[in-house]
Amino acid sequence: PRREQKTVTKNLASGLHYIEFWADKTPTLHQVTFDLGEFELKRIPSRNSPKWTEDFNDDTDVIILARLIFGEARNQSKEAMTGVGWVIKNRLRAKRSYFGYSYHEIILKNDHRYYQFSSFNPADPNYPVLIDPFNAADETTSKAWFEAYDVAESITADISKDPTEGATFFHSSDLSQEQFLIESVPGAIFTKRIGNILFYKDPNDA
Repeated sequence: PRREQKTVTKNLASGLHYIEFWADKTPTLHQVTFDLGEFELKRIPSRNSPKWTEDFNDDTDVIILARLIFGEARNQSKEAMTGVGWVIKNRLRAKRSYFGYSYHEIILKNDHRYYQFSSFNPADPNYPVLIDPFNAADETTSKAWFEAYDVAESITADISKDPTEGATFFHSSDLSQEQFLIESVPGAIFTKRIGNILFYKDPNDA
């Protein structure tokens, strides 16, 4: 009998994968043996163990949203944190290609140089704590992470209410409204300010 051996790629991304067998004529297949080696369960970041795995796709929807809220608004009130999270939720509900169609797609939008949300850029000062919230080793930062997670969980579970009046954009008060409306999103519709964060609706909602 003829024997064949094939090594397939290790550590494939999660999803369905197929192995196809091609043969001439009509051979009889007697045995297929899979040697999976040592099987290691990949760690999934969680509320109490949020350290990044080096692949944001390993994050659940709640974790990736919590990272965004934490990275962009951890020094803000719970209402402001909720507003930041709802910007993502409102983009998801809008179902527009330029926003994206999932939490991950929306949050990880980039132009191959920069992420749309600055805290996800490796050069951003917020990035080290975003990927490892407990790395700062101080009680205030840890508390902010837990609050960000709880806010994200309530948003994804449709428990919390939108405090932004339908906003799909935000920026901190470090950036002037004039600059935002000229350089970032011309025509954006201001809805409200919560703490140091200003919220806007999509110009296409006008």
